[in-house]
Amino acid sequence: MKKGSYLKPLYLTKRAVATGAAAILLLTMPCQSIIRVSADAIVASSSSASSQTAASSSSSIASSSNQENTTANTSATVTSSNATASSASTAANSSSQAVLSVNSTTTSNSNNLAAKINNDSKLSSTDKSKLTAILTDDSDEITIDDVGKGANFKPKVYLEYFSEKLNDVVAFANGDKLKLELGLVYLLIDQTNDGNIASRFDVSSDTIKHLITTYILYDVAFAKKSVLLSLVYGSTTLSNNSDANGLYPNTTQLTGSTLNNEDGQQMNLKAYYVNQNSDKTVVIHCGFRGNWNDGIKTPEYDVFYNKGYNLLFVDSRATGGSDGNYITYGQYESDDVLYWINQEIQARPNQKIVLYGTSMGAATMMSVLAKNPPANVKGIIENCGFKSIDEQLRYTYSSTIAPALAKIVGSWLDIASDKAHEDLYMGLMKTYYFDQELKLNTTQNLPEIGMATNISKLIIHGDADTVVPVSNAKTLYSLSNGYKDELIVAGADHGKSQEVAPTAYQEHIDSFFDTIFNKKFSVAVNYKDADNNEIAKASELTGNIGDAYQANQKDIPGYTFKEVKGNPKGTFTNQNQTVTYVYTKNPIKTSNVIVNYIDTAHNEIAKAVELTGNIGDAYQTTQKDIDGYTFKEVTGNTKGTFSNQTQVVTYLYIKNSVKTSTVTINYKDTDNNVIAKPSQLTGNIGDAYQTTQRNIAGYTFKEVKGNAKGTFSEKDQTVTYIYTKNSNTDNDGNNSNTNGSDSNNTNSQNSNVSNNIDSKNNNPSLDNMVAAHILPQSGETNFEKATMFGIILITLSIIGACFITIKRNKKI
Repeated sequence: MKKGSYLKPLYLTKRAVATGAAAILLLTMPCQSIIRVSADAIVASSSSASSQTAASSSSSIASSSNQENTTANTSATVTSSNATASSASTAANSSSQAVLSVNSTTTSNSNNLAAKINNDSKLSSTDKSKLTAILTDDSDEITIDDVGKGANFKPKVYLEYFSEKLNDVVAFANGDKLKLELGLVYLLIDQTNDGNIASRFDVSSDTIKHLITTYILYDVAFAKKSVLLSLVYGSTTLSNNSDANGLYPNTTQLTGSTLNNEDGQQMNLKAYYVNQNSDKTVVIHCGFRGNWNDGIKTPEYDVFYNKGYNLLFVDSRATGGSDGNYITYGQYESDDVLYWINQEIQARPNQKIVLYGTSMGAATMMSVLAKNPPANVKGIIENCGFKSIDEQLRYTYSSTIAPALAKIVGSWLDIASDKAHEDLYMGLMKTYYFDQELKLNTTQNLPEIGMATNISKLIIHGDADTVVPVSNAKTLYSLSNGYKDELIVAGADHGKSQEVAPTAYQEHIDSFFDTIFNKKFSVAVNYKDADNNEIAKASELTGNIGDAYQANQKDIPGYTFKEVKGNPKGTFTNQNQTVTYVYTKNPIKTSNVIVNYIDTAHNEIAKAVELTGNIGDAYQTTQKDIDGYTFKEVTGNTKGTFSNQTQVVTYLYIKNSVKTSTVTINYKDTDNNVIAKPSQLTGNIGDAYQTTQRNIAGYTFKEVKGNAKGTFSEKDQTVTYIYTKNSNTDNDGNNSNTNGSDSNNTNSQNSNVSNNIDSKNNNPSLDNMVAAHILPQSGETNFEKATMFGIILITLSIIGACFITIKRNKKI
């Protein structure tokens, strides 16, 4: 064998057989639905039991792999009067009883061992010779001289030496379970014989026993291919630990690769993907030594499948189709899960992911949370997981492993369920396995770190769990931040909560998914001064639990930011949150805003306005309606707050173009004949006009068609005055003054009106509203004008005479 092989996993050809020793050891490991063999049943057929008390001693082993030349007396010491181990030469079947009965007497030296092997009727002559040679021959690559004696004893090299011998026994058995059992028993007898220890290594017998026990614990708990497990399952690995009975439809096997933390090399990974075209994926990790070789379909996973979610089953490292030499209880398995999470996100960037694991699988998923997973991970459902590798290994050792080993191999090894032996073996495992080969930190407590994050959590545990105490769930729940729920199932053993209470299990799963996927929660963002007055409009952020949010600080004129209360950055939880930005008001200073009104030539067309106020106060400017102009645009902020600088707001207008229209005035008789010359009024659109009815000799006014008065419009208008012709007897009537000159006068007056209109249009200083256009009365003459003038002179003369008379009377 090559040096260093003591840490390499051992391999046995698969064979479906079972024996007591490894079955008892399997009881200790936290895994889902693991096959359990009662320790009591194993020893039930025992006809006798003997007890042997391990003498109190200073069993010392070098505490560091670098201390190759350290004596056995310089290491940790275990001294306990209670270190008692019961040995039972029993087994579950006759062959095992026969094998274990080899220990009925103690072998004093290698010659006695050879004699016992030679007298064993269960071995053929050839097998006897081979096994004797294996145990007594020192020609392997690692020799006794390499191990050293006394002060030169090297514990690390001894483990390599023992592993080499064990590999030789495995090769000797060649898949034969009985030969393997016999070889193991004779190897233990040979290695723990006091005489052999003294002559070969010159160290205390406890030193050798402790090292062998350490190797057994490593083999069962950490090695990918376990010799002792092969005695139970006929193989060095478990094929499946769940009740899986096949694959779901649309299941695809996936392969990938990631970095092996043990040796820094790439390692292959395997997973199964159930694609239901959902935007949600449940990533599932099995328990200790669990894989999916026999299928993935179980009632436990039906809960997720029936919801229509995609399922991603991760094959644990050192198990099933994934590479790796060691089981690390979630510390490195969590890296493998992260690899598959990233693969899922790469294929489906917006996928919402929930983690699910049972036992060690739950510890693995909790460890994922401690490694800053992508934001796509929205929650975790942990079922009967443990919170600490160190605590779980200690609990398992004292509660199950030590009692079981004491019954089976207590005659050869120093095993006891007490704190001293816990510390001893955890220390040896750390020195020779955790630190050197596995690179495993068992006291880091990644599950506890992960559960302290704000990712939503559902914790499930049975209060009758015999593998992982329910106290783990209570501690993890108390440590959990963010949204969390808990289901403790009365009477449920390890991994049996769904089986014992399927309704409650389903209800908690449904509620958990509904809360994290469907319900919206809010973060209110306020902006207030030191007196709690609102100084800017509040806002509200909304999202699902686990989604990220970011509130923003505002720059508020007149105020200086002081502090923020609440978390301005975080994730939405099942509780509405508030973030308040607090500001202090700046010392009051005044400022102004100049408001200008100009045309496109930058001429002022209305008086400018100046607004004055305190910095930070609000202002509002006004757009004016200016005659003859149309608003075009504004530059500057029409409303805002006064700042520490003068602000300018300019309203820009375009001068209106002058548009005119006409009103044509017709004078006609009832037969539509023109009886007087038409006239025409012209004016700006929107200006008022007034037409006048004429007195036309020989005609009497009847009616008017059209608007006799109104405003000039976009379209030209027509007003028609209708007259009826008088009888001949009326020719000398009231209208007799009208003669041919009327037409000329009328034309002259119409011309004056038109000239007045033109004069007004050419004078921009006049108001745009044109006075009513009044036509002269038809028939007005110069005589009538003179008469009116005479009346005025007479009136003034009378007034003057009266005035003179009054003055004379005053003098008298």
